[in-house]
Amino acid sequence: MTWNATVTALAAVSLAGCVTAHGPGALTPDPVEVVQLPSSWEPVKPEAPARPAPVPAPADAPMTSSLLRARLVAFVLEAEARRSDAEPGSPIPESQLGAWERIQGDVERFLAESPGEGDAEDVQVARGSLRAALDRDGQAYGGLPPELVRSVEERLALLDARMGPPPGPRFQWPLDEVKVTSRFGKRFHPIAHRKKMHSGIDMAAERNQPVLAAGAGIVVRAGWMHGYGYEVTIDHGNGRMTRYSHLARTLVLEGTQVVRGMPLGLAGRTGTATGVHLHFEYWKDDVARDPLKDFQKLVGDQGQKPVVLSRPPRRPKTAVARKPEGPGA
Repeated sequence: MTWNATVTALAAVSLAGCVTAHGPGALTPDPVEVVQLPSSWEPVKPEAPARPAPVPAPADAPMTSSLLRARLVAFVLEAEARRSDAEPGSPIPESQLGAWERIQGDVERFLAESPGEGDAEDVQVARGSLRAALDRDGQAYGGLPPELVRSVEERLALLDARMGPPPGPRFQWPLDEVKVTSRFGKRFHPIAHRKKMHSGIDMAAERNQPVLAAGAGIVVRAGWMHGYGYEVTIDHGNGRMTRYSHLARTLVLEGTQVVRGMPLGLAGRTGTATGVHLHFEYWKDDVARDPLKDFQKLVGDQGQKPVVLSRPPRRPKTAVARKPEGPGA
């Protein structure tokens, strides 16, 4: 079962207008550079999360690591939809407890299978997704049943024992298909109507499409930021950071340990943006780098191949009035 078959297909979208900040570690935007749309000074309500269809599989089908990963993505999205419907501090709903029971059953079935080649990456995603979902439920509801916490912790420990070193490169692109609609560098801003620095690249995305962690690390920012909308920033260590902006909502908390391929949020158009898309930045030693050059080297030849769909918008040509000619000129 492919990842695309489980989630959604990418769709080309409008060019987006993004803003810059001093650096991923200093998340205070420059008031001169930030372009605010009308009524955008206050955080907007996150867009409604997707409510995915269940991932079908025969009852006797083996619970492979890829199937478990697909089930976990559906679980994460469904759980976020329930949280958006609940009052803050309310008891955890029975529907969410039932979902936890089912996903833990899937984990049990997976652990009963013999380890397969290439399991390590999917197991790391499974472990990170379960941990993040438990943390999110603990924040959204008025406490969690101790037996639920104990049960999930036991399965996390079993997944830890099952994990091995992840195969292949340490980094990947945050979307399965990388369709670049706006490149890194100076460009004519489609909203500010002037030239300014674009410190990342924009990728075509479908509304509520899961945005994945580009690599393992710690979430140092997850929430609202003027211009960027809802965004997540990950510190990967060794001076490397990545930022994911204009999300419909975030799916992780600050301080969460993430692994490569783990869902971080849902694509949207919050903040200063002209359409649904993902704005992706790569920073090295507090300097924004061109992801199509520097980050692509981290992904390697085995990863996704970016496709550039268009160039940044250019300043429109203005008509210059000619000096009158003839008598009296």
